[in-house]
Amino acid sequence: MRNLIKWLGKGAVVFCCLFTIIFGGFLLINTGDIAKMATIIGLIDRTYLGESSTDKLFEGATAGLVSSLGDKYSTYYTVNETKELFADVQGVFGGIGITVPNDAEKTVIADTIEGSAAEKAGLRQNDVIIAVDGEDVTGLSSDQVVSKIRGDIGTSVKISIMRESDNRIHDFNLVRELINKTTATAQLLEGHEDIAYLRISEFSQNTDEAVVETLNELIKNQGFKGLIIDLRNNGGGNVDSAVNIARMFVPEGPVVHIVDKNGINDTKTAQGAQITVPLVVLVNQYSASASEILAGAIKDTHAGTLVGATTYGKGLVQTIYPLADGSSVKLTTAKYLTPNKNDIHAIGIVPDVEIDFPEEMTIETFHDVQLDKAIEIMEGMI
Repeated sequence: MRNLIKWLGKGAVVFCCLFTIIFGGFLLINTGDIAKMATIIGLIDRTYLGESSTDKLFEGATAGLVSSLGDKYSTYYTVNETKELFADVQGVFGGIGITVPNDAEKTVIADTIEGSAAEKAGLRQNDVIIAVDGEDVTGLSSDQVVSKIRGDIGTSVKISIMRESDNRIHDFNLVRELINKTTATAQLLEGHEDIAYLRISEFSQNTDEAVVETLNELIKNQGFKGLIIDLRNNGGGNVDSAVNIARMFVPEGPVVHIVDKNGINDTKTAQGAQITVPLVVLVNQYSASASEILAGAIKDTHAGTLVGATTYGKGLVQTIYPLADGSSVKLTTAKYLTPNKNDIHAIGIVPDVEIDFPEEMTIETFHDVQLDKAIEIMEGMI
């Protein structure tokens, strides 16, 4: 009985604190449910044959609380996962050099970083990661999978993937290396020196600053008459960064409408385009979330022409809430609408000019037909 009273007290305190931290308010908690949870924990502690610990039990209960929402975008992150999550925002970490769409149902490799361990080992776009160091990760969010892949520089990690082309599992043993992620790069296209090509691989906190810096450098050195922005394989990231970049190109008016659970609309606006050269934006099925905010703003305002394939279709916004012990919880807190108030969630954005890669194209015969089309369109605009 004494043990049960101890668990009841501890369970009530922990769960009350947890609910207060997550929801930022006071909720009336059913004491019967708390008693049931504490009873189960007490039974495990006293009778379970295997190994168990209080910390792991409460960690599992916390994760279960979030997963019970049935929302694949809402996730509980352990202390270690939270560290990896924020390392990604800062752009420096130990990894293997892959990008994956944020919060996808499967952890699909969208791209590999040039010269990285992943590229050298032969990991490819569309490979589905199914295990890390022998642990099945098919039920985890892409963020959680990535946190398991990352680690100390120089350490090894085993990645198991399912490859669609041969329907086989492939194992790769890789050594983690320093990944200093550059999220935005720009250059003048060889043979088309009037056209600037801006590649945005994802949206971190400082991607907007990097875009300004790299475009200003081109303008200062030589200038350009047209701009191609490549958002292909860009799984999203920081919403504010994407909005700030959109403000550089769209006319005065709304950039995106962010609507919360109470129907309150926070409309992000632009004051007028700062760069007014002809614009073409490349998108594909892995252009998601913040990428779709930028692409949707450009399409709705007719600030440029979208070329490629229909985007991923993630029109939801998540907020990360740090918890007192260093863990965190990410919850879906709003949806976003394009400037014309189109809801693109689970639909995506259809480009103005649709073009996909031929099915018969292989790695050996690869040619970027989407970029070719973008250049062709741009040459007709400048």
